[in-house]
Amino acid sequence: RDKTFLSAPIPTPSPQRSISDPPCPADMRDRLLFVRRCRSVVVAVAVLLFFSAFPAYPGDFEIQPVSIELSRPGEVTLLAVHNLDDHPLRFQVEAYVWEQNPDGTLKLSDTDDILYFPQLFELAPGATQNIRVGTTATPDAVEKTYRIFIEQLPEPATLHKAPTRARTIEVQVAPKVGVPIFLRPPVVTKELTVDNIGVSAGQLGFE
Repeated sequence: RDKTFLSAPIPTPSPQRSISDPPCPADMRDRLLFVRRCRSVVVAVAVLLFFSAFPAYPGDFEIQPVSIELSRPGEVTLLAVHNLDDHPLRFQVEAYVWEQNPDGTLKLSDTDDILYFPQLFELAPGATQNIRVGTTATPDAVEKTYRIFIEQLPEPATLHKAPTRARTIEVQVAPKVGVPIFLRPPVVTKELTVDNIGVSAGQLGFE
């Protein structure tokens, strides 16, 4: 008995897709480029909003001299503060004993040895304020050291309403400049006396 076999079609392998050059339609490339650009814009806006909550402090001023030397009670010198900014600035003045801890860190202590006036003042643009600085302390054998600080007072923090009904607080950091004050020890005068001056054997001798 004859048997008839039906032949099945032999599948032909499909061409392999290149790994190094995957298909990327033009609209897909444009979409990926758009997403990347959106991410960059979002990051830039976030950075801008973050730093806008911490604005740079606007004050610009200079102080002269950079150090003060005193030698006796009642002596007075001037410390000049000049406003270089285009708007008024407010200042506060404080003085402390200046020492160093064994580890090298700064140690400040309250003191009544240093007198200064004014303690609070406001400077108009371009104006100069002279601070009178003196001492009531008597010099010791060792030099005494102090520091007088001129601190710019910040403007009151303001609240701003954001579109999302949230509020952000502007944080202002006030600059503070410390000028060293040195109370010099009294000058010690030493007398030198020479006795029994004479010449012996062509040599000069004395006691």
